[in-house]
Amino acid sequence: MLLLLVAGSTVSGAATLFTYPHNGTGSLIASSHVWEDGSDSDMYAYESFILPINAEIQEIRWRGGYIHDALYGRLTGFDITIYASIQGDWQPYCGNPDMDETIYLACYEFMTNAGETSAGTFGGKQLYDYHYTLPQPFVATAGVKYWLKIEGRQAVYPDWGIAVGTGGDGQHFHFSTGMARFYWLTGDTTFALLGSSFGEVLVPVAYSVGPQGQEIGANDVTKIQAMDTARAIGENTQVASNQIPPLRYNLEFKTTNLNPSQIAIKVVAQTQWANIEQRLSMLKNDGATLTRFDTFNYYSPNVDIQRNADTTNLGLPPGDYVRPDGGMTMVVQYRKVGVLPSVKFQGRINYAEIGIS
Repeated sequence: MLLLLVAGSTVSGAATLFTYPHNGTGSLIASSHVWEDGSDSDMYAYESFILPINAEIQEIRWRGGYIHDALYGRLTGFDITIYASIQGDWQPYCGNPDMDETIYLACYEFMTNAGETSAGTFGGKQLYDYHYTLPQPFVATAGVKYWLKIEGRQAVYPDWGIAVGTGGDGQHFHFSTGMARFYWLTGDTTFALLGSSFGEVLVPVAYSVGPQGQEIGANDVTKIQAMDTARAIGENTQVASNQIPPLRYNLEFKTTNLNPSQIAIKVVAQTQWANIEQRLSMLKNDGATLTRFDTFNYYSPNVDIQRNADTTNLGLPPGDYVRPDGGMTMVVQYRKVGVLPSVKFQGRINYAEIGIS
C-alpha cells in the first residue's frame, strides 16, 4: 500500500489523522475547472471521511496529475472545500458548484500550485504530490461524516485530476458541468489529513442571551449541541452604534481537565443580514476579562458558516480559560458593520463546541 509522500513545507509535528492512500496506478479522477468563467468540461469530485478521534485538521496532502498532460496549461490554483452530510449521510450537503456556492463548513481558495512536486511515473502517467496548510485549523468531531472536495484551477481547459485512492467504499460523489448533474463514480480520491487530536470535545451545558439582546423562542441548550435544523436565535433589543456589539450570547461549558495544554473553539452560525460581524471570545477565569479568539464578517445572509480558533495558534495560555470548578464560558457577539438600516438583527447559532486536551 502506497502512502502519500509530500515534499515542501508542512505543519511541524502534525500527526496523520486520516488517509486514503494512493492505489499505485496512473488513474485520475477529473476534478478541475476553468477559473474564473468556467466551462462545460468542468468536473468536481467529493469524497467522504470520518475521523475516529476529535481533532484539528491543520494540513491536507494529496496526489494528482494531468489527464491530457496539461496540453493547455498547468494549474493556476486550487479550491479546497469541506462539507457536512445531508440527513442519512449518503451525500454531501452542498450546492451547485456552477453557481455562487455558499453551503459549506470551510472553503480555502488560493492561487498557487500547492507545492506541486513530482511523485514519479505510475502506469506511464506522471503524477505529483501537493500539500496545503490551512490558515485556520478545521475542528472535526469524531464519528461525524464530512466531505472533501479538492478542485484544481486552470486557465484554458480543465484536465487536472486527483489520483485514485484505496481504503474507502470505492466510489466518490461527482458533478459534471456539461451534464449539469450530480452522480456517483467509481474510485476513492487520494488524500491525507494531518493535525492534532483532542482528548475531549465539550458541548454547551447552558446558554443565555444578553444583556442587550433577547431570545426568540424557548431557551433550550439542545438547540446548539448538534448540527441540525434547530438553532438558538437571539435578536438585539436596541440599535447600537457600529462600535458596540449589541447582541451577546454566553455559552457555558464544563470540563474535568483543569490544566489543559490546548483549547480549540468551534461555532457554526448565521445571520439574516449581510454586513454583520461575529466575534468569538473566551472569558478568562477571573470572571471579567474577555479574550477575542476570532472575528468574522457575514457577507451572505442565511448561510451557516463554521469558524474555528485555538489557543496554540493564538499563543494563549489555555489554563486561563478554565475556572477552578471546571466551568468555561464562550462569548459570541454580533454587531453591524458598514451601512445598515437602523433595525434589529439576529444571530443564529446552530452548533458550538470546545475541544480540550
